[in-house]
Amino acid sequence: MDAQCIIESLIVYSGTVLFCERFLNKRDRTVDQMVQAARSGKQNIIEGSMASATSKETEIKLTNVARASQEELLEDYKDFFKYKPFQQQLFLNSLMAVAGKNKH
Repeated sequence: MDAQCIIESLIVYSGTVLFCERFLNKRDRTVDQMVQAARSGKQNIIEGSMASATSKETEIKLTNVARASQEELLEDYKDFFKYKPFQQQLFLNSLMAVAGKNKH
């Protein structure tokens, strides 16, 4: 696993937290599920990367867990945007604004 995977998992996690804060009711169970799936994906990618030096088997297992978490998260996003498609552009604009602030 390379550094790019870790960076992308951090972006997915941060974007998911931002998304949940902006578009979902914090008492909604979906918030916990989405944030946990994003966190699990991030953590398993990082742990898999660290394990790669000593055990390819562990790296593969953790990578598969991360993949499953990310797929679960993707389905949550698809469900949300299926019923609220107009929110997608608002979310993308929010991400771009945050990305622009973090460049400096």
